[in-house]
Amino acid sequence: MGVPKVNPTDTQPLRIYPNPTNDTVEVTIPAGATKGTLSVATPSGHIVHSQAVMANGEITLSAARWPTGLLIVSLTTPDRVFTTKLIKN
Repeated sequence: MGVPKVNPTDTQPLRIYPNPTNDTVEVTIPAGATKGTLSVATPSGHIVHSQAVMANGEITLSAARWPTGLLIVSLTTPDRVFTTKLIKN
């Protein structure tokens, strides 16, 4: 058991749009990331959303109840962690 790599340069990034967002956000799961946990957190670490991911592709999330400001979107797989920032208006 090792430490997952964080944002390795040899893989596609975690993509989110629109960014900034008001109500919904589309998350594109990178190719090869077929199993993991997608989470959205505040900079202080409070998790506002978490769900299991079982395949790559796109996921639509409702951001209506999330706090405004900077949020951190992370996809944790068995061997990698993909992280990006999201602005919620």
